[in-house]
Amino acid sequence: MIFAIIFAYAGTTWRQYIYTNVLVIMALYGFINGYLTSRSLKFFSTTDWNFSAFLSALVLPLFISGSLLLECGVAWIARSSQRYSFGSIFSRIVGWYLLNGAMCYFGAYKGYI
Repeated sequence: MIFAIIFAYAGTTWRQYIYTNVLVIMALYGFINGYLTSRSLKFFSTTDWNFSAFLSALVLPLFISGSLLLECGVAWIARSSQRYSFGSIFSRIVGWYLLNGAMCYFGAYKGYI
């Protein structure tokens, strides 16, 4: 994400592709997030891997999507010419939650079984 922010403010025309690619890569890492969370809970003898998958799929995207919305709000207040629309940001966040949620659940299932 840091590289995406650096490239975005460098004035490149690839800004939208960089953000989209970084969000897809982070969502695919949701599998690893769910797997490691589930393995940790299995080590401590807990049985509720569904709830752990839900939490692991919710907490990190909530933090990052909040940061993106804050950035979008600051660019909107500053009337920047490089700002995104809130609809574009919102559609990317929803897509990320769907992909990340599925990958976290699949990783938690594989990690607990």
